[in-house]
Amino acid sequence: MNRPYQAQDSMSLWWLGDVHVPKRIGTLSLQDQRRKVALSYDPAWIASAQGFALSEDLPLQAGLMLPAERNTAVGAVDDARPDQWGERVIRLLARPARLSLLEYLYFAGDERFGALGVSLNPDTYVADPTAAMPTFDGLADMHQAVQRVMAGEAVSEQQRRLLQPGVSMGGARPKSLMHIDGASWVVKFSEGGELDSPLVEHASMQLARRCGIHAADTLALPLPQGHAVAVKRFDREGVKRLHVLSAHVALRAAGETMGYPELAQLI
Repeated sequence: MNRPYQAQDSMSLWWLGDVHVPKRIGTLSLQDQRRKVALSYDPAWIASAQGFALSEDLPLQAGLMLPAERNTAVGAVDDARPDQWGERVIRLLARPARLSLLEYLYFAGDERFGALGVSLNPDTYVADPTAAMPTFDGLADMHQAVQRVMAGEAVSEQQRRLLQPGVSMGGARPKSLMHIDGASWVVKFSEGGELDSPLVEHASMQLARRCGIHAADTLALPLPQGHAVAVKRFDREGVKRLHVLSAHVALRAAGETMGYPELAQLI
């Protein structure tokens, strides 16, 4: 039986590029009245040939590095935490006694975006226990679980296992993760209404590819009403995990105003 989670103000951050040999990056800590998550690189990470700066605003040097804004994590660490949908699922399923930014980072689990991991143990990477990723034949049950969360209703243990792996994927739309043909995909659902937004997203991505834009692979998955859209993860190559940055983190690190026009000028 797992021991109940005990709130704490610091955790360890790990590099999972090689999942078989996790490397400790440093220490995450709550700062500024628990409204910010800071990072201190471990000296061994700084000295290692494998060590690197996680983002432009996290230079590879000693010292405590904090984000400028409250209610956020510093640099690339912010990409490792769940967005609105993931936070909603964590509140409903995990229900820890405290829900600071650090708890959200921890309960995002082992299948989070990118190649970072969060552990309570400072010496060993031990993620929050997360259920195995479902396969395509679980799509209908996953959709039912999403609808129950959106309605604020209790979910069964089976439904919990279908939703838990995807809580760290960014965005407000309902989603989870799924194995399709041996690869990991993000499955996104509609929030309701007449517009079949997942099918529109799939069509838009296919149009972008035909225009020569490098876009992720997508699949339109039919449901009893409307569709879900599956987006192939670009932060995975087989079992290898890739370190990636969102546009939000890249723009913030460059000190630019947030927006796609500003991002286009940096490319």
